[in-house]
Amino acid sequence: MRHRFSKVVLGLALFALLAGTSTVAAKSHHAAASSYNVGFIYPRTGLLGAYGAEEIEGFKLGLQYATNGTGKVNGKTINVTYDDDKGDPATGVSEAKDLIGQGYKILMGTGSSGVALQIAPLAAQNQILYISGPAAYDGITGINKYTFRAGRQTYQDVLDAASFLGKTTGKKVVVFDQDSVFGHGNYAAVKAVLGGKGHNVSEISVPLSATDFTPFALQAKQANADLVRRPERCGTRSTSRAPSMARRSSPASPSGRPGRRQARPRRRSSTCRTTFGLRRTTRSTRG
Repeated sequence: MRHRFSKVVLGLALFALLAGTSTVAAKSHHAAASSYNVGFIYPRTGLLGAYGAEEIEGFKLGLQYATNGTGKVNGKTINVTYDDDKGDPATGVSEAKDLIGQGYKILMGTGSSGVALQIAPLAAQNQILYISGPAAYDGITGINKYTFRAGRQTYQDVLDAASFLGKTTGKKVVVFDQDSVFGHGNYAAVKAVLGGKGHNVSEISVPLSATDFTPFALQAKQANADLVRRPERCGTRSTSRAPSMARRSSPASPSGRPGRRQARPRRRSSTCRTTFGLRRTTRSTRG
């Protein structure tokens, strides 16, 4: 339920911004005296389709809770138009431009960092309100004064990795990510947090089109890292200790931990699962 709660924040954020900044909505010639029009752009289909379904569910629950089931703010009805960005930046930009062209002054969503990063500049160019969803890329924060983040960011996800290495320095850390804005954003955050503590951080990036993960998993295995971070878009995030990739029963597996050596999750939070795999050593890595 905690991952769903994070998406409820979208609904609560919209309520707070409409209630506290009525002048933003009042500028919209489509926001009649009796309503606010909101464009919600999200990945209904594509690689992030299941993730988008959670985003919409959480938003609707949050809006229902925040408005006591009325769907109204300041006595005005909130009319939401839902558009599918398919997890594709070009599609997301096209949908955003279409909504802006129709006079929408409030846009929300997406679970894709690549899409959100392209919509944010449009918000500034057209002076509309954009409430970014659970897209985690750090660069969305503070990108312009018209864009607001309604979820956590990658830097926050990475902070808990530092506790796994304790006070030691010089450890080898590998980020096993996807070749995307989200994936490279994870590498940048790990580089900033753990690299800043004196650890050696490298990246193994997997194309989104890849169906065979064997060569990439072998690279991760051969790196002989003390810690491996594997960010994924899959709904929930768990953090756990794991044996080395050399001892895993299926190093080529694209998701999950090996069945026989599966570690029990220590924490669960929103939007993406992240594994921090620690190589077994004869001495403690906590220092």
